[in-house]
Amino acid sequence: MKLYLLRDYKNNEITLGRLFNPVDNFQVHTLELPWKDNAKNISCIPRGEYVVELDYYHRGKYPAYEIGTSYRTEIKIHIGNYTKDVKGCIAIGIERDVPKQMIKQSRKAYDKFMEYTNGEERFMLEIIEI
Repeated sequence: MKLYLLRDYKNNEITLGRLFNPVDNFQVHTLELPWKDNAKNISCIPRGEYVVELDYYHRGKYPAYEIGTSYRTEIKIHIGNYTKDVKGCIAIGIERDVPKQMIKQSRKAYDKFMEYTNGEERFMLEIIEI
C-alpha cells in the first residue's frame, strides 16, 4: 500500500495537508510543524518517500505508525489538534481550521486511519508539497 501526504498550506507556525490514497478516496487532514531545516522536535520532515511501520506511541500509550528516516527517530502519525501536540510528528484530523491553526476530531481520524490500515505492518508514504 502507498499513501500520499500533500502539504497544501504552510506559514511560520504550522503546516497543513491531507493524507490520502487516490485509489479508494481515503483521506484525513494532517497537521505538522513548519519547516525549520529538519531540526529535531521543531520541524516537519523533508518531502520525499518513506517506509512507515507499525509501532507504539509511548507518550499517548497506543499503537501508531512510525515514519522511517535516516536522520531522525520517533516520527509518528498520531492524535493531536495543535502544533503543541507534535514534536516533528504528524497529527491527523477529520477537519481543519486554518484561522485557528488546528485540526479537529483527531481521535476520530486516528480510528479511521487505523481501521483503514487494518494492522498493516508497513506501507510507503510519499510527502509532496504544493
